[in-house]
Amino acid sequence: MGIFDFIVVPFYLLLFAFIFSKIRNTYKDPILKKYHNQGFWIKVIACVAFTIFNAYVSPGDSTGLYHDEGVNIHNLILHDFRNIDLLFSEGKNFDENLLRNPANAGYFKSPSNFLISKMVAFCCFFTFSKYMVINLIFALIAFSGSWKLFLFFYEQHPKLHKKFAIAILYLPTFVFWSAGILKDSICVAAVGWITYGLYEIFYRKTGLIKNSIIVLVFSYLLIVLNVYILISYVPFFILFIILKNIQHVNNIALKDLVAPELIVGSRRAFNKEKS
Repeated sequence: MGIFDFIVVPFYLLLFAFIFSKIRNTYKDPILKKYHNQGFWIKVIACVAFTIFNAYVSPGDSTGLYHDEGVNIHNLILHDFRNIDLLFSEGKNFDENLLRNPANAGYFKSPSNFLISKMVAFCCFFTFSKYMVINLIFALIAFSGSWKLFLFFYEQHPKLHKKFAIAILYLPTFVFWSAGILKDSICVAAVGWITYGLYEIFYRKTGLIKNSIIVLVFSYLLIVLNVYILISYVPFFILFIILKNIQHVNNIALKDLVAPELIVGSRRAFNKEKS
């Protein structure tokens, strides 16, 4: 990472601040405006800290694998546009003779590693391949998902907004480790957007096509990156949606019959999964 990173970042930051301010202005609730603004800038600060930590203090996969090889894929495409198919291929088919660092041989056999590097390569076309700028993009993608998660919990229990903000928008480890080029950033975004999409589809019953695409895209990302998150999270969230809808059933007898059966059934399924 060079001095040019620090020169170009303010321009991208102004752009993203403008975009997120437009999003913020769509909220009429002053509480939401406050937390959205604070969450955005906390994420930006975390991104700067993450960049310095990984670039100068403790280099790891973020710099040595995902960014370096992502930039390499980007350069291969610029050299020969036919290499654009690298963005749509599988890591196991990647010619390791093309690696920027031979020490990274074998890492692309993991689809999750290759996916993050491909995402970096795509970002390179709009960021001069600069590490801090791409970190900022990943960080704000994660923030978008965190914000959707906060909105979901805030709607369920508005009076607990401070506690939700601390747990989702302020918690240092959660914010820091999703503030740059890591799998965690995309996983955090995926959980938030899947929660939003499923809630809109099955409870609010709005935007079927748009939200179905959101759920499918982010479910695919979780399947590639950390499928266990999808397996452990989505079934129980769907159970929540079912119970939420049962609240609107006027027949008390039917409500009392169905809800316990769902809870017992889900517990049996959970115990079976553990065994």
